[in-house]
Amino acid sequence: TMVANAGQRAVLQFTSGSTGAPRAVVWSHATLTRAADHLQQMFGFVSEDRHALLTPLTVASALAQVLAVLRAGAELHLCEARKCDARTLGARLREGITTLQTIPSVFRMLARSGGGLGPSLRAIKLGGEPVTPLDARLFVEHAPDDALLINGLGVTEAGFNVCWQGLRKRDLAPGSEVPLGRAPPGVMLTIEEGELHVASHDLAEGYWRDEEATRLRYRDDPMRPDYRVLRTGDLVEAAEDGTLRYVGRADDRI
Repeated sequence: TMVANAGQRAVLQFTSGSTGAPRAVVWSHATLTRAADHLQQMFGFVSEDRHALLTPLTVASALAQVLAVLRAGAELHLCEARKCDARTLGARLREGITTLQTIPSVFRMLARSGGGLGPSLRAIKLGGEPVTPLDARLFVEHAPDDALLINGLGVTEAGFNVCWQGLRKRDLAPGSEVPLGRAPPGVMLTIEEGELHVASHDLAEGYWRDEEATRLRYRDDPMRPDYRVLRTGDLVEAAEDGTLRYVGRADDRI
């Protein structure tokens, strides 16, 4: 997507990083647009969709969801999970919701509550926490037959999901892990000493008014003059087919 004033700063998104102290990451309009583009590639939003936003609007992942859904002419339904019990939230999701994004712990609550995943659900994205074989089993047991399970790695310091994979029930064997998938066009991933590094033209600018922290996590890409590289702090492994598997953190961050 072409963006007017692409390099202009758009928003500050706060993250604790590995320190526990909030830090503001600078997203440009290009970064935010890429985040919305990636969600569109994952979900394939159309005007008939009814997307449930389960996080507060202040959470970093919410803004891209708002933009991607409304840009497609779809309906956006604000359903903050923290304000609802499982029964109430499940009832709202059964009211024609077709897509949603949430963390695995909330997904487990919905799946186990009985009827938490409505019959109209066609795609659900999990992230923010590791997606486990338990999540795959619950998806197979409780999601509609044609629904899509999307596992993606979103990194606030990047500004967008850096890789993802969509799987149907037939792709999930009992006890199978759910891989992180592959990078989309315009994003290059490398593994250096087990840590995932991300290169892209539209990476977030860095930490607001913290040059030292920015220097430790970001660098220029000598092979691609228009790209920058981010050390994510996430440990991954690459499977034979090139998909990534999440291992853990390279620091003390949870």
